[in-house]
Amino acid sequence: MPPLRTSGLAVASLVFGILAFFSGGLTGIVAVILGHMALSQIKRRPQELTGSGLAVAGLVTGYIGVVIAAFVVLTFGGLIFGMKGIANQAKIQQARADLMSLDTALATYKLNARNYPTQGQSLEALVEKPTTAPVPDTWVKITKRVPVDPWSNPYQYRFPGSVDPTTPEIISSGPDGTAGTRDDLSSQKP
Repeated sequence: MPPLRTSGLAVASLVFGILAFFSGGLTGIVAVILGHMALSQIKRRPQELTGSGLAVAGLVTGYIGVVIAAFVVLTFGGLIFGMKGIANQAKIQQARADLMSLDTALATYKLNARNYPTQGQSLEALVEKPTTAPVPDTWVKITKRVPVDPWSNPYQYRFPGSVDPTTPEIISSGPDGTAGTRDDLSSQKP
């Protein structure tokens, strides 16, 4: 192998080593060291081919480092993408739990006030005594505050409900935040 080609291998091993190092690897450090050692031997004794073995070793080590780094990036990228779906499912489950909790709070309100809050009184009737008719004689504060859904949008209150007109319906506008779309969640729809 002529010295020119050997030095090309040494430079290539340095380049791969630097790429592997910046993509986060110990193999990158090893490849940079081997490539540097190969270049320094070639510069000192260009007529001998003593640096060629180190250059090839550095090149292979750097290449392995880049391949490992690419594998790690692809693996963690897939995991992060998958976690996004898991996080969205967790928010949907939280919204369903909130809907059940608000449904229970409204049932408690009805036990005390003898009727559900009107649509105008809204869910705020669970926090503050309504001032519009029908004003309940025996009002009790049910909750400290009305929660917002996991996407930071207020829950909507509808009475009568769309499926069962004898009970109220609580609605979350879902992940897209737009009411009336397919991803809406309702206390009256499973």
